[in-house]
Parts: sequence; structure tokens; C-alpha cells
Amino acid sequence: REFTVPHCSRFQHLVIDQSVNLFLTFYRTLQ
Repeated sequence: REFTVPHCSRFQHLVIDQSVNLFLTFYRTLQ
């Protein structure tokens, strides 16, 4: 991903991905 930070851990990436997925899912339900 373009916004990846080199020192981020895999756990942080996992949390970020889950947050993004949750946000996108919630956003689509509002449409």
C-alpha cells in the first residue's frame, strides 16, 4: 500500500486494514 510506514508492525497493519474495511462497509450502508 502507498501509505505503508516502514516501521509499522504487522499487527498495526492488520488493525488499520480492519478499520478501513469497517469504515467502508459502514459507508456503503449509508448510501
